[in-house]
Amino acid sequence: KPHELGSFDATNDVTQVNTQPSAGLSAMNGRWLSTIAVDPLDPNRVAVAYAGYGGDNSAVQSFIFLTETGNTTPTFAPITGAPANEPIYTVKFVVDPSSGESVLLAGTESGLYTITDLNSLGPIYTSTWTNEFGADFGKVPVYDIDVRLYKSSIFDEDTQDFTLVRDNTVFVATHGRGIWSTSNLVYPRKSNPETPELIEQLAVNLYPNPN
Repeated sequence: KPHELGSFDATNDVTQVNTQPSAGLSAMNGRWLSTIAVDPLDPNRVAVAYAGYGGDNSAVQSFIFLTETGNTTPTFAPITGAPANEPIYTVKFVVDPSSGESVLLAGTESGLYTITDLNSLGPIYTSTWTNEFGADFGKVPVYDIDVRLYKSSIFDEDTQDFTLVRDNTVFVATHGRGIWSTSNLVYPRKSNPETPELIEQLAVNLYPNPN
């Protein structure tokens, strides 16, 4: 639980993950582990992905794997359903405020995908992959995904006091098409609050300023 920094002990809280095929990860010859993502709602759920074009793509079951036992003895299973077997450069979990569930985002060689409806069928996961860029945007590699958890909001111009409001904006970095963002997954909040009490339930107060 590296997010609990106050009680984190690297001696006891860090466990080496077995990345041998016995843990469920294929021998991805000619490819490399490109990214790791931990579900913020369940630290046991860990996704790993591979990039690279080495070897025979048709022989690769999947470029992304998932485990539900990341804190104990992880056993990874491939996530299938991708429209193409292609390198995956980045994956990230983001919480959908409307459903309260985590959504898995994947940046691949051809675009940005959301992976939902993960259903385990024995040694594999089947899922629905949705292309978030669509035909108008075209196929473009996505190299990085970042989720801005908080956004500062000044509520006193004289003292410059501020709160950190829960945000959840998703930023996507592409190859050759710039950086894009979406606010579809942001947390609802009051517009133009006159006092900090209006956003107290959705904010973290930091004081004094500077802190």
